[in-house]
Amino acid sequence: MPNQSDKRKILVIGRGFLGESIYRVGIGIGYEVVGTHHSRCTDGPLLDISDINQVESVIKKINPDHIINSAALGNVDFLETHQDLAMQVNYIGASNVAKISNENDIGIIHISTDSVFDGLKGGYSEDDKPNPINAYSRSKHLGELEVSKNSKNHIVIRTNFYGINKRGDYFFNWILNNLKSNNTITGFTDIIFSPLDVTTLGRMIIELLDVKYRGILHLSSGKPISKFDFIIDVARKLKMSSDNIKRGSQSNNPTLAPRPKNTWLKNDVAKKLLKTPILDLSSWIDRNRSEINRYLK
Repeated sequence: MPNQSDKRKILVIGRGFLGESIYRVGIGIGYEVVGTHHSRCTDGPLLDISDINQVESVIKKINPDHIINSAALGNVDFLETHQDLAMQVNYIGASNVAKISNENDIGIIHISTDSVFDGLKGGYSEDDKPNPINAYSRSKHLGELEVSKNSKNHIVIRTNFYGINKRGDYFFNWILNNLKSNNTITGFTDIIFSPLDVTTLGRMIIELLDVKYRGILHLSSGKPISKFDFIIDVARKLKMSSDNIKRGSQSNNPTLAPRPKNTWLKNDVAKKLLKTPILDLSSWIDRNRSEINRYLK
């Protein structure tokens, strides 16, 4: 933890859902944190990471001790037909941040995704070879490679996360919206993942700033769960009806972009490195029940 006489500065690139969590955790611990925005700006600089001149200008102006890159485009189906955009941000943007960080001797934590795997087996470790199957995941994998190649002081994090997003996006919001409206929900039994809540993930990422580790790192719950079971667990914990939650299969509901089916990540390495406790879904809901209830009103 930084002290007031030696307050380290973090540059969080991309204050989206995860970036905002990282930003708030860092501020709460006592770091000086600056967060960039791509298109809206209230209290931080605008930055388009696909423009290396902008990246260089912002990094030199902020002069941070650490950089965390959580900027990404993640609309999987949209990116399947707009692959140039995926490459500009998730690949070229990641490369730009890594290059300028390295030129200025600044360590970088880069956020990637569990979707770099093809999902044929699950239980992936850091040593498993990625095999992306859609444009989004290919661009993210190329971004990983660029960060690894261009920064001598880097951590690439593969992960998946959930939580309440203020804009109403993401999987957990979708579940709450449909439970509240008594809509029929189809939960896929053949889509397996191992997500962390976004606050725990933010805390782990901040903790990594003081950990001597370089390379790929998987941050996950370490426990596989299907999308169907995740939805059922949310409904039961909130004492909401599960009558409208139906079993389904991704195979019978094709999407524009193919999805990997089983991407749960082993977290053995992270558990040895980090002290941040992992909350299970039930405990997370207990801690955030007030916020969830406000959202459901």
